Amino acid sequence: MSAVESRVVVPRNGVPYLCVLRDGQWEEISEAPGEADAYHVLSEDGRFLAVMDRGNTRAGLYELLPDAPWISETLPLAPLPNGCVGHAALPMRDCLFVGGKGPNHEALWQRTAADSSWMAVPLPTDIMKRGKAVDGLHVLGDTLVVVDDIVTPKWLLLYGLPSSGVPVHRDTIRLPSHTTYEHIIHSSLGASGLWCLSKGINHGVASTHLWRLSLPAFEQE
Repeated sequence: MSAVESRVVVPRNGVPYLCVLRDGQWEEISEAPGEADAYHVLSEDGRFLAVMDRGNTRAGLYELLPDAPWISETLPLAPLPNGCVGHAALPMRDCLFVGGKGPNHEALWQRTAADSSWMAVPLPTDIMKRGKAVDGLHVLGDTLVVVDDIVTPKWLLLYGLPSSGVPVHRDTIRLPSHTTYEHIIHSSLGASGLWCLSKGINHGVASTHLWRLSLPAFEQE
């Protein structure tokens, strides 16, 4: 494991710090960007950092360096489009994706080093619904995996990632339902598939569900 891969961001007295694992202990190496309520997301390879703060209404992208000053700004923190709130962020080289909800339905946005303004990534119009949000963003090879959540039915959206420009929608997969009022609270993509943790309530009984969608078809087993 490289030094970059063993880094985390943790809060201390209301201030976020970038820490590195050395001799079995976490050591602070730099104050992390963002205000006290900042939400930090590391890329899978540990080289890039997404930051959302101010109630997840603004976001920025940073590169983690192997030596001091440790953090380099790629895209400064900037407000999301008016009335939008981020739920998930995905940092990549020179590119930041943020998923969440807009004034009327779920939404997905993109910023790049070549164009730092927010660009809306088109979602399939037949799935958009008031109250829904994008709650998970993952990368599988050259595919952007988008978890569309909250209001039933829930969807998995697959986008091709071009070398430049906006991702292109490729497929829509309906997600399974395990109870009423189900909400996916976390998703994680790994070699064994896409794991989802969800909660719901049925006739006053709350339940929690951990389930896996196998690759490459994203089918529950």
